[in-house]
Amino acid sequence: MTDAASRYAQVLADLAKAGLRVVVIESRDEELVTVKTTRGIHVFTVGRELALEVGLLKRPPATPKQ
Repeated sequence: MTDAASRYAQVLADLAKAGLRVVVIESRDEELVTVKTTRGIHVFTVGRELALEVGLLKRPPATPKQ
């Protein structure tokens, strides 16, 4: 995990520890991922690859080679 991913993961852990729930929203073009509290307060926005690294999104299953 990169330093940036570790920092974002720590922010999420701190929010969870404080009892705050978050919502993960993917942009229409699927390039950005935004995290907000359930009350609508913006926490951060990151690129898709970093969101995958942090665990905000699941990687699509790999298609078998034919």
